[in-house]
Amino acid sequence: MENRCFFLNSGSEATELALRLARAYTGRKSVLAARMGYHGVTNAALDASPYKWERRPLPDTLHVIEVGGDINEITNKSPIGTFIIESALSVGGVVFPPSGWLMKTMDVIRCQGGVTICDEIQVRREFQESPICTDVTKD
Repeated sequence: MENRCFFLNSGSEATELALRLARAYTGRKSVLAARMGYHGVTNAALDASPYKWERRPLPDTLHVIEVGGDINEITNKSPIGTFIIESALSVGGVVFPPSGWLMKTMDVIRCQGGVTICDEIQVRREFQESPICTDVTKD
């Protein structure tokens, strides 16, 4: 996949496009997101924002992981197409992942043919783990 840049009007639009690109690339609709992740207000962005679904059934395509949780528990059931994550969960109270967790989670997703979207719109900071190379970055 070659590098491309798209200029959009909002973080929600960026999430929509990133998810569409990821689905087109992987051929999978499944999305893994952190429990308190926030990714925007459009339909696909809300579907990838688990905190919005606490009192309702989750969309069939959404899998939820606790920050620091065991990725293998989820991926052993079925491969994930897209992992979307903020470097610090903004709506969750600015929660930072434990050291090493992001890299491990991203490696497992990639080994199964999935991609990672790093949502940096709201937190606007570099990933705390370096070097980290993502597949799609919203910045």
